Order: sequence, then structure tokens, then C-alpha cells
Amino acid sequence: MKKIPKLFSFLLSAMVLAACIPLPGIAATAEEEYNCTLSVGTVSGKPGETVEVVVSAEANHNVAAGDIIVYFDASVLAVESVDSIGLVQTGILNDGMLAGNPLPEDQQGVVRLAFASPYGSTENTGELCSIRFQIKEAAPSSVSSVTIDREDTMVTTIAGEGENIHPAPFSLTLLDGSVKI
Repeated sequence: MKKIPKLFSFLLSAMVLAACIPLPGIAATAEEEYNCTLSVGTVSGKPGETVEVVVSAEANHNVAAGDIIVYFDASVLAVESVDSIGLVQTGILNDGMLAGNPLPEDQQGVVRLAFASPYGSTENTGELCSIRFQIKEAAPSSVSSVTIDREDTMVTTIAGEGENIHPAPFSLTLLDGSVKI
């Protein structure tokens, strides 16, 4: 009699273990894939003119915060202002805020943008801010890159609703822009 319960326990355990092992070609529970693209626009201008370069986000989920570092050639461009627009300005980031400042004189050629919202965006795609550059009078005819830092730029995304809001892992794509002179 004791052999049957032991055999039954063994078979039951084997079936439970077999159900937990993923088989090739059969997908286990698939998690939703989250993506976010940050991009810097490309504009044209002449020496002495002011141009506006827009930083945008495109995601398939809620973007909640970011710390974006943008590099430019300080021998060609000078920052006039950094302003919130689009997603940040209209409050779509639900009481969010943006701080964007060129770094101190010893770090010319860098603008750091930071934005945050406790609940994330209600829209997933749009402009975040504009950087107004004056093209220096002595700037040669060329294309001056405006790039996003690949190491220290960070974006936080969230998933879920209500009390179930949690950080969401995602893939981040960064697209650089330029000023054509």
C-alpha cells in the first residue's frame, strides 16, 4: 500500500516540474516590452542667428522622469535659453517640472536637462524642451553636432495604474541632432 502513495507523489511532482520547464517554441508568460526614444532635432541657421533645437521623447508607456545631458560645440554655439515645451509645459507630465541649465563656464558645451513627475505622462510622445542657441559670428559653414550623453543620461518609466504604479524596465534609444551652418 505504501508504494502506491509514493509512486503517486513521485508522478505528481514530476508533472508539476515538467509544467514549469519552458519548451522551445512555446513562449512563457510574455512581459510587455517598453521602449523610449529621446531625440534632438536638426535645424539650420547663419552666423549671428538664433536657432531652436527641440528635445523630444517617444515612448509606448509613461515617462516619469529624466536627466538628459546634451553636448554641443561651444566654439560654434552659445546657449541663450532652455525652456520647457510640449509635454512638460502643458502639464501633461501631471504637475511635472523641468530644469534645464547650461553648466558653469568651466564646462562649456554642456546642457543638463532634468524633469520629473510623480505620476508619469498621460501622453507618451511629444516635445520636452527647447534649447535656443546663438550661432557665433565666427562659426564656419559646417554641421555642428548636438548629442545626447550615452553614459549618464537616464529616464525613468512607470507602468501600472493607481496603487499598482511601479518602475518599468525598458530599452532606451538616443538620436542626436545638429545645427547646419
